[in-house]
Amino acid sequence: MLDDPQDLRAAVAAYRAAATGAGLAWPADPGEALDSLGFAIGTPFPWRQQVPLFRFDLILFTFVLGAGHEGEVWRYEFTPDAWDTVRAADSVASLFTTWASAITAGLISRDALNGWLQVGEPRDADPLAFPPSVTHYPLLRQRQRECGVDLDCIDRGFDCHEELFSEIDAARSALGV
Repeated sequence: MLDDPQDLRAAVAAYRAAATGAGLAWPADPGEALDSLGFAIGTPFPWRQQVPLFRFDLILFTFVLGAGHEGEVWRYEFTPDAWDTVRAADSVASLFTTWASAITAGLISRDALNGWLQVGEPRDADPLAFPPSVTHYPLLRQRQRECGVDLDCIDRGFDCHEELFSEIDAARSALGV
């Protein structure tokens, strides 16, 4: 779902205010965009039809341009054998609204000792909207089915990842990147 620009601006402003007040930095580094999309296996849209938004540690959030999923935010984890392709939110505004509410409720903070982002257990919010690794696999698999993720590709894991990475390497070569 594409957000109304005014609603998106309001959601981003509320998130920035809550994040700044909690001592959190605005996420800004999408990392190696093409390489990071190599973990987008099993998506119900072509891998090229998404744009990295930002990255938290091992989790990349992307904005989808692909038909049928346009405007959604998806997340991917950068770990071997973790094929956690899943929709994080149906829009950027809803993602930021969820995060702003969690910050205000004290669920998201920065650890005073190491500066790492800490996310508490979201009780009334979608846990897949937040950056920590997914540990509740029944919820993950249910959401993947609902979103149209190719679970056969997920089950093939490494092989599907290698196929996608070959496509990405060909795109990098064609672009001279």
